[in-house]
Amino acid sequence: MALADGRFDLIETMAFDPLEGIRLLERHLARIKASADALGFHIDRHDVRNELQAATFRLRGRSRVRLMLSRGGAIAIEVRGHLGWPDPIMKVAAVPRHAPADDLRLLHKTSDRSLYKDALKRGGTYEVLLIDAQGYLTEGCFSSIFVERGDKLVTPPLSRGILPGILRQSLIDMGEAIEGDLRPYDLERGFFIGNAARGMAAATWSR
Repeated sequence: MALADGRFDLIETMAFDPLEGIRLLERHLARIKASADALGFHIDRHDVRNELQAATFRLRGRSRVRLMLSRGGAIAIEVRGHLGWPDPIMKVAAVPRHAPADDLRLLHKTSDRSLYKDALKRGGTYEVLLIDAQGYLTEGCFSSIFVERGDKLVTPPLSRGILPGILRQSLIDMGEAIEGDLRPYDLERGFFIGNAARGMAAATWSR
């Protein structure tokens, strides 16, 4: 599914629950609005909300809802079955990130996934973590990174050039996570990966 009135479209992927509705909806709407404003996309949050309501009104099971917004403001919504993590403990690889921290593809969730597809191909695992030019971990190709330190989760800072993840920011706002630089060796004893659509999963390095 694509909206062909620009080089790329903005995307939000959300989790729907029959009892809760779309989880963290306001955060998703705020993020796509911020991206739209920054990149010159037209957006009407009222229209987006109405379209999402219409698309999910009759759903009776857990689902994944994908919203796409074109530069001109056209909306497309795709609903599929819930998609979780395939393994209880995910084995992941890490590869160098071939983009600077200010690359727009890193800062906004768009339909241009070429950077991430390349990393997944190089890493060869279901999820692959990215390492910046200074040797710091940034994020996964579709998840945020978390490691336990005391009673907090530490996650890489936005200044490293990462997507402002919905789950990530929710945990920070609740006081459960803090920002901090991480290198690959900081994850040797295990870590977590997660996003708003799939939730959290334990992870370890693939060997």
